[in-house]
Amino acid sequence: WKRWEEPASIAAPKSITISVRKYPILRIVDISVDPSEVQPTQLYKINVTVENSGDAGGTAKVHITIDRGDLGTHSLYVPARDRKTLTIQAQAPREEGSYQVCAELV
Repeated sequence: WKRWEEPASIAAPKSITISVRKYPILRIVDISVDPSEVQPTQLYKINVTVENSGDAGGTAKVHITIDRGDLGTHSLYVPARDRKTLTIQAQAPREEGSYQVCAELV
């Protein structure tokens, strides 16, 4: 026969709160220019396509440069699980040559 003993102490349950949020997952999937060959100082379009593979819409901030020349940062809202194209107009440099157009998310 064993004598029943009360536990010395009973641990109270512990809890913590977690936050569950949906986030956009943005990335540049394409960049193009139209037309691809221009005359000096001619206007042309730069198209940057951004994809959002996340579960929430989000605003992409796209910084565009041409051979280190700053063409600015532009905002583009992309809904969840969608893609949108940002189009800006630019002016070709005065000097003939090949120039690199770059776009990055900032």
